Amino acid sequence: MTLLSVDRRAFDCTDCERRCYLLKHEILRQIESNGVSSNIQLQSMIKALEGKGPTEPISLQEFAGLVLSCNFVKKVFESRLIIPEYSAFHRNFWEVYREIKADGDGRYSKGTCADCIPSLGKADPSFCSIHGQYSAFGDSMTKFSMQSVSKEVPAWRSWSLSGAESSCSEASEAALRSSCCWRRAAEPT
Repeated sequence: MTLLSVDRRAFDCTDCERRCYLLKHEILRQIESNGVSSNIQLQSMIKALEGKGPTEPISLQEFAGLVLSCNFVKKVFESRLIIPEYSAFHRNFWEVYREIKADGDGRYSKGTCADCIPSLGKADPSFCSIHGQYSAFGDSMTKFSMQSVSKEVPAWRSWSLSGAESSCSEASEAALRSSCCWRRAAEPT
């Protein structure tokens, strides 16, 4: 399989209308919808696209030059990242965050934050996958200690590998709920 054929697959995944060219906004939308616009591996590609006009066609050969045989970029355009439907995951993350933040029925504020890790109770959620798919809400850029909050990711991954029947969005919602609820642990019974 030649390099150009691999690039062609990635190109074709974005060229939904089969025009044999792409537009700048289509490439940027694919990057954004996969949640990787801040990924360092894509910065040179994004910078190169800044010089393109909005209706200036990007051929397969030019696309191959932008991709520069980077497997990560190809995974982005072929939707083969660890979270394939990142837009849905991001939406679920936002909804869970809003629900917990509002705490309309008081079900998330019945407990107290752990005394041993006071900084965790002050943190807003953020998420970054192994492919750099990133979402953050609220005050998430404020530095805080990870400590036990990192336990939910391997727990969720173990659960997902166990073969339990659930969609990606249901699994991500469950992981997010457990992560957000963990910070406001219920009082001992």
